[in-house]
Amino acid sequence: MDQSLANLGPRIKALRQERGLTLQQVSDRCGVSVSTLSKIENGQGSGTVNTMLKVARGLGV
Repeated sequence: MDQSLANLGPRIKALRQERGLTLQQVSDRCGVSVSTLSKIENGQGSGTVNTMLKVARGLGV
């Protein structure tokens, strides 16, 4: 796996925490399940491009 992709989950988690948001709040904002967000943050799944775009919008980036 490309190193930048491997770092994506932890970067998403850090950004969410910096913004003071819970997984549930991000889920509500972007329409991606809490389970999927958690898997992405913990490196257990990478998500589709569409999912990642939704997450980015939910985080305001």
